[in-house]
Amino acid sequence: MNARLLLFGRDENLLSARSSVLARYGFPVITAYTLADVERCAREYPIAMFALCHSASAEDRRKAIALVRRYCPDALTLNIASLPHTAVKSTHEPVFTPRPLPVVEPWGQFLPPAGTF
Repeated sequence: MNARLLLFGRDENLLSARSSVLARYGFPVITAYTLADVERCAREYPIAMFALCHSASAEDRRKAIALVRRYCPDALTLNIASLPHTAVKSTHEPVFTPRPLPVVEPWGQFLPPAGTF
C-alpha cells in the first residue's frame, strides 16, 4: 500500500481546497476532521506526511501528532500556521524551514529528495 499524506483540521472548505491541489499533483491525500478520524487513518494507512491546519486547536494538534507518531513514527509533520499579513511582509527570512518535502512518483510512492538522508 502506498504511503499517504494526511491532512487534519476543522475547516472543511480549506482542507478540501488543499486536498484538491495536492491530489492534482499526484499526492495520495486523506483528510481528517476529528481526532477519531486521525487515529483511524493512522491505523489503516501508512502515513508519509502529516499536515496540521491552523483551524484545529493547539490541544487537538498536539493530540493528533501523538496519535500519528504512535502508529506511523516515521511520518514527517508539517504544522501550517496562520500568520498576520504584516508578519510575512516585514521579513525576508523564510516563515519556516521544514525538512525537505518528499518527491512523489506518478504512481504515488513517496521518495525522499536525493542526498537528504
